[in-house]
Amino acid sequence: MKTAPFSLALLLAASGFAFVACGDDAADDAAVDAGPLPFLDPATYAAEVSLAANFPFGVVHRYTVGTRATGAVWGRHGGPMISDSFAVSGSPNAKRGVARVAIPASGTTATFTVATLADPGSVPAQRFAGLGLFDLPTAPLSVDSYTASGAGFPGEVLGYDVTLQTVTTRAKVNGFFDGVGVATAGGDSVVYAGLSPLSAAASSTSENALYVSKICNGALVPSGNCPAPRKLITWSGSSGPVAADADGNVFVAASYYGNNPSDVVYGAPRANLDAVVAPIVGGTTGLTDSNGSGVRQLAAAKPAGASKGWLVVKLPEYEGKTTAYAQAYTAGTTLATAGSKVTDAITYGSKADAFSVFTDASGNLWISVDVGTTGVLLELRSKP
Repeated sequence: MKTAPFSLALLLAASGFAFVACGDDAADDAAVDAGPLPFLDPATYAAEVSLAANFPFGVVHRYTVGTRATGAVWGRHGGPMISDSFAVSGSPNAKRGVARVAIPASGTTATFTVATLADPGSVPAQRFAGLGLFDLPTAPLSVDSYTASGAGFPGEVLGYDVTLQTVTTRAKVNGFFDGVGVATAGGDSVVYAGLSPLSAAASSTSENALYVSKICNGALVPSGNCPAPRKLITWSGSSGPVAADADGNVFVAASYYGNNPSDVVYGAPRANLDAVVAPIVGGTTGLTDSNGSGVRQLAAAKPAGASKGWLVVKLPEYEGKTTAYAQAYTAGTTLATAGSKVTDAITYGSKADAFSVFTDASGNLWISVDVGTTGVLLELRSKP
């Protein structure tokens, strides 16, 4: 990503970024398959969220789950996965708990099981957990991270087995902010926003970039014939959230400061993950820009093989509840925006305390909502 200092404040606030743009008419750009109909009456989920009339998605299922659900990602088990410090909320040293949610075949009540990650050992007493655990798509590995204070923001990426009780691999990294697992040629890769490549030894590297690092023989640290980690996108700013669509196109938010602050989302096409190409050099023009508001979270809704998708950008909540906006994009050898931004695509309902966005393995959009200590999971499809 950059050569500017990593922002620990952003690590804690989980904000900021933007995207690479092109124009085109997107009147028929509902990229996600129509899916099962009918759509639910908006009144059935109005207490949780409201969808803009020009946001071409509707809710097809609404599930309740007995735990807070925001921050969910799609897990290897075929349902949402929620990382949280169940033991001591708010403590940077709390043991991280991971809830795996089972979506029912019928009915509207989802169940979940919680596993507490084993202590990896040999970690700093004061550290800040990453944005959340994520599974690799094919390898039996779940990836977590932490960042410590100090020069270069040193930290690690930790690879857990399927039980989450054994750390089977770990790598040094500076300023790891957020990442995703992507199935790439020859095996899975970790694609992440951070300040250095994954390595066996600590380094002083401080180069903000979106990196791709191949998993070889189940190891996070490349060795032997495993290709070295490399940069996909670079920029002079701070790191933000990372997302991938169902085809492995990857998106990252970058924050720029100064007289004209911007928070731009950039995209790296899947082909760039497989082929050794020069990194994309970010500027102040991207696929979409939140105009200095920051980015709390990012989702890329596009089923495999579709030519169009939607970026859904959740804004941070510095001054109370905010919204999510959406931007259509086209995907091929390059990534480009299509049509105008849909502002206030998702807004808060009367009972919602927080909401977040994510996609499933098929590229369909989901919204997770916290209502007190319980959660609501909304499954969406694009409208025909």
